[in-house]
Amino acid sequence: MKKTVYLCATALMLAAVSCGGGQSGQSSDNQAQNQEQKQEENVQKQSKAFPWDYPEGIKGPGLEDGCHALVPSNVYVTAENPADEMYVFTEVTIKKVGDKASVFQGDGIMNVELPNSLIIPLSKNQTAKVGDVVITWNQSGWDCLRRAIVTDATNPAQPKVAYLDVNWDDAQKQLDEQLEAGSFTVLKSNEWQPGQSVVYDLDGHDEILIVVSVSDTKVLANRFDGKIHVLDRSKCTLIPTDAQFKVGDKVRGQAFGMISDGFKVKRVDARNGRLWFDDVLGETNMTILEVLK
Repeated sequence: MKKTVYLCATALMLAAVSCGGGQSGQSSDNQAQNQEQKQEENVQKQSKAFPWDYPEGIKGPGLEDGCHALVPSNVYVTAENPADEMYVFTEVTIKKVGDKASVFQGDGIMNVELPNSLIIPLSKNQTAKVGDVVITWNQSGWDCLRRAIVTDATNPAQPKVAYLDVNWDDAQKQLDEQLEAGSFTVLKSNEWQPGQSVVYDLDGHDEILIVVSVSDTKVLANRFDGKIHVLDRSKCTLIPTDAQFKVGDKVRGQAFGMISDGFKVKRVDARNGRLWFDDVLGETNMTILEVLK
């Protein structure tokens, strides 16, 4: 799959570097050093200015060489201003962490540099228990960002999960999918972490966005339409990952990208993180990351 990030229109394909083509008498150490230097010179730097009123270099928890991470790839590469683009976050591997930006490689791309604030790291040595909500990627489909609820923690480092960021019909096809070790981070309820859901008033109505990065006063977040926004942290409401619901509860729920009142819980599937409601179109369901008491 060919992927791009906000700072480039096409992925960089590096030519293979021959290990045996050095000058006569050159040591293997020098060859390795020269090869590494050539690779560093071929790192694709950002070509457009960082467009968001937010620090570029904030490192998410767990950002380190060799970790999995989620980074924004363009859906359409058309806008002059990267803030106007739509993005989907996909899985990559971090090669080298820098002070303000880090280099990653992924499916069909190598040595791309991205500001740290746009990188969602996944922990190398995380364990989970049943009922935990984690951020990961779809590991048996397109490798894009998914939150999931743990359904079986017999192996805490490789738990089985039900995906939340998909409709129920698709979720049922992947129930109890086992995650790779080092491929997820547990989202702790009501803690400021990349991957959490927040409610925020955009353009006069409440919406749910996914946290990408957090500073002392601001939040960088991804909207349902793929656009990245800067939010006032003091005006954000975190959606708990451990909220308990029962039949008859009245909640606020997401509909058509906005949060609305008046939803009454009809059925609860706590194991798979789903709630059912009746609305004007008939029975519908939402995940626990789409409702707020």
